[in-house]
Amino acid sequence: MPAEEHAAWPLIETVMTTRGRDGGVNCAAMGVRWGTEEVVFWPFHGTRTLRNLRTRGEAVAHLTDDVLLFVQAALGHPHPATRPAEAIAGAVIEQCSAWRELVVTEIAGDNNSLIELRVAKEDIGKVIGN
Repeated sequence: MPAEEHAAWPLIETVMTTRGRDGGVNCAAMGVRWGTEEVVFWPFHGTRTLRNLRTRGEAVAHLTDDVLLFVQAALGHPHPATRPAEAIAGAVIEQCSAWRELVVTEIAGDNNSLIELRVAKEDIGKVIGN
């Protein structure tokens, strides 16, 4: 998909969960371009998020009003309570008010990789007017 199309999508700050090879959950603060049926973002090379997406190809993007969780995800390695995702082998953060279960459709680039993901399941009605 052309980059200019992504630029028109809203930029939403999320907490992203991915699973590593060992099944452990990684949480990371991640700004994403939020499309109707897709999400696009650019994780940095060498991050757990990118490594996990290359390995497993799935993630959950969460919307939250919990500032502490977001800051911990940006600066540390939090371990919030999670439950299994329904459509993918991912983890949904229990305290988040909305989320999207995502499957990678493309990974492009090296240092700052473009990741395109399709929405496999979502629950966004509590936040985005549904």
